[in-house]
Amino acid sequence: MTPDRARCGRSLLAVLGLGVTFACSDDYRAPTSPVPNLAVQNAAQMTIDDHFIEIGERWPGFAGYYYEDGGIVLRTTDRGDVASLATLVRTELGKEEFGISIRDADYDFRELAGWRDQLREAARAGMRELDVDEVLNRVRIGVPDEDTRSEILEWLTVLNVPKAAVVVHVVPPQVSLIGLRDVHRPVPGGVQVQRTGGGSCTVMVNANTPAGPGFITNSHCTQTLFGPDGIEFHQPAAWNPIGFEVADPLPIPFGLFCPASLGLPCRFSDAAFISYDFGVQGYFGAIARTTGLGSRRLTTRIHAS
Repeated sequence: MTPDRARCGRSLLAVLGLGVTFACSDDYRAPTSPVPNLAVQNAAQMTIDDHFIEIGERWPGFAGYYYEDGGIVLRTTDRGDVASLATLVRTELGKEEFGISIRDADYDFRELAGWRDQLREAARAGMRELDVDEVLNRVRIGVPDEDTRSEILEWLTVLNVPKAAVVVHVVPPQVSLIGLRDVHRPVPGGVQVQRTGGGSCTVMVNANTPAGPGFITNSHCTQTLFGPDGIEFHQPAAWNPIGFEVADPLPIPFGLFCPASLGLPCRFSDAAFISYDFGVQGYFGAIARTTGLGSRRLTTRIHAS
């Protein structure tokens, strides 16, 4: 159902040194289905997994990449022409200034994606998560309890999927649109996010920038205060990646606006921009509304102004 929305003018937000636009509206009911977002529509047609498979077709042995400690980690089972592969990844990401470290992988991404698709088609009851994890270089399956975990491991043998290529872990149930710390897709403002390795924070507002769609959060929530590090963010917590940091300017030099006597770095904003992963949508113009002061539980409405 499409909610009635009294729209107001679009604003220009100058933050992070980027031109950021966002929409606003009067109070409206949260939709029962994702809101179309033209800014991410094209990106949603190709997931990051599709992108990795496409690279793997050109570069045998490619096992994916991810951000870590301000650089890119490239996984591969074949180091034969790894320099050319690293150049390709830098160019496609537009991150030619980033350092790349190479780590060996046990399986290439196409192998893992094939086993994941085989498990998906078999449609076993009890699986809460099913994904290719390029950091672990494994297919990751989430289950509700240890009994189901044992059943899934036996099932892998029946399907001829190597157990060594799969990680099966117990995850708690996830219920959408209950509280600020629950799973929300599309992602509205006001809900919890968490960087890789811990550190919970909040989505401020969704925004479109030259770097693509994403959201603004505090710089102090990233791994490096006032400096780019490419850290990945999850919503609401680990195992639910939604994007990675692409903008977090360096502090201003000590001087008139930042006395050295403070002994602390200075900047005109405590903000960083997180770019959404392929296929992840933000709920633009929306901020989650709680039931009252100090509450983390949501009403049936989402508010933007």
